Amino acid sequence: MEERRVLEDQFVPFGAQYYRAPTPKPDQWELDLARIHEHGFNTIKIWAQWRWNNPAEGVYDFSDLSRLLDLSHTNGLRVVVNAIYDVAPAWLYRKYPDSVMVTNNGTRIEPAVSACRQVGGSPGPSYLCTRKAWRRGARSPKNWRNGSVRIRPSPSGTCGTSRS
Repeated sequence: MEERRVLEDQFVPFGAQYYRAPTPKPDQWELDLARIHEHGFNTIKIWAQWRWNNPAEGVYDFSDLSRLLDLSHTNGLRVVVNAIYDVAPAWLYRKYPDSVMVTNNGTRIEPAVSACRQVGGSPGPSYLCTRKAWRRGARSPKNWRNGSVRIRPSPSGTCGTSRS
């Protein structure tokens, strides 16, 4: 039986969390990704945030992710896309005010922003329904064609920010 060396024969992701909108700023991406590759990393993880990428009802904006995917591909980096849908866009709360989470004792958990992060609850409003709708929109970017993207939901209670 032929001996196989894992690091030579199989892909092992070695990288870092890189992007959670709105930081780092777009003018930093090209140099950052080149340096990440120069330092021996082969993978980055970026966040696709429902609140950020769906700023208005029926409107999906994946331009940030598309550019990051192109730059990653150019720099020989693979990408893990962590899909975050646990905080709904602001428009959803305005349209469906009863979509906020309610604790077992009846307390409503309203969306809020703190100095370091926004809070809206996990798994968020109408989790299964909104996850399906958001994923439908997430399939549209044409630049996701090079096979380096993996989308995985995040049940951890992390969240994004609003573009407006």
